Amino acid sequence: MIILGPVILAQLLVITIIVFILKKILDTMLLELAIKKFTFSEFAIKLDNSQQVIIICHKEPRSSWKEMFLKLAQKKLGQNTQMIFQNDKKILGGIIIQYGNLIIDCSLLTRLKQGGFIH
Repeated sequence: MIILGPVILAQLLVITIIVFILKKILDTMLLELAIKKFTFSEFAIKLDNSQQVIIICHKEPRSSWKEMFLKLAQKKLGQNTQMIFQNDKKILGGIIIQYGNLIIDCSLLTRLKQGGFIH
């Protein structure tokens, strides 16, 4: 019985590390998907000179990612485009982009609901 304790703890540690890595990979893939959807969206057109793009993430995005997305939004929508970043841990991962009536939901929560894993 004494030997099983450390073995089980080691297995739990390995599983935790694997889940952490997979979540990072999935999160990156969801971010890339959201950016592609925004880039190729026909709805993302210049409506006026002061449009706001709201970005909802499960945690604070890296500054390099913020800068990249701002440049993309300004190229697509105009130089006066403003970015508003919000954090919402409820989405579990990924990103939600809101621009006018357009909502691009690439959150992990939505994917889990669509797959029937949670209600």
